Amino acid sequence: MLPPPENLQASAENTVADSDKLSAVDIGAQVRAARVLLGVSQSALAHAARLSLSTLNDLEHGRESVRQRTREQVARCLEDAGILFVREHAAVEGRMLGLLLHREARPENASDEAQRWLHPDALVPPQELIFFVASTHPRPAPEETLRLGVRLLFPHRTVLFDLAGFDLSALRLAALSRFLFSAFSLYSDRLLCTAPLRLPTLAMSNASAHRTLEQTAARPLHDPFPLLEVLTSSDERAAITLATCLRQHDHPLARVRHLIEAQLDA
Repeated sequence: MLPPPENLQASAENTVADSDKLSAVDIGAQVRAARVLLGVSQSALAHAARLSLSTLNDLEHGRESVRQRTREQVARCLEDAGILFVREHAAVEGRMLGLLLHREARPENASDEAQRWLHPDALVPPQELIFFVASTHPRPAPEETLRLGVRLLFPHRTVLFDLAGFDLSALRLAALSRFLFSAFSLYSDRLLCTAPLRLPTLAMSNASAHRTLEQTAARPLHDPFPLLEVLTSSDERAAITLATCLRQHDHPLARVRHLIEAQLDA
């Protein structure tokens, strides 16, 4: 995984191919620099990567005994926190190593990726989660597409999930249920939603979508079900699916509702 992940190679013209491995010393120096850039301790990174402190110390000091899989675990934690590992061929002989902080991300598949961003042992947990309904049109229209999006605010960057966000289809319902349950069980005091609830981000570029949401007012979110009902407003099948799920007491969405009711009663 070091150098940078495959999904960023297309946009980073000078990054190294996976087959061109950096040395253990190079990797160790980059990991130390990445920690400084993020402001996290060695013990915090070791905990997030599920390694012993001594193993991470060996990695950071360039010892060859550290396995490639271990390096990949550390790299994934740092990449999730916004670090890009970059290597370029400099104008002079030799190599130039560097780090970039990816301040605005917009993953293409929220339903598959979003859950791991809420892991309680994440290196850098989100400070706020802002939910919104993403639309392909600026106002209600028969042909529009609606999805539930979420903007995760971290100390060093923003991650926007809307392109393939959550809906009430069978394909994404399980992922939506897991995400909502994690959000309300782990971060109930950090949840917000935009006002108004419908934003045409699906038709916007990455930069425009980030700027629009940054400038849109948000308020505390205590209950996500009004947002889900917006998704069902023009889709009778989705409305039936939502109602059916909530009647099943053991369904994950019903568990989310019970969790919210318990929090409101506390």
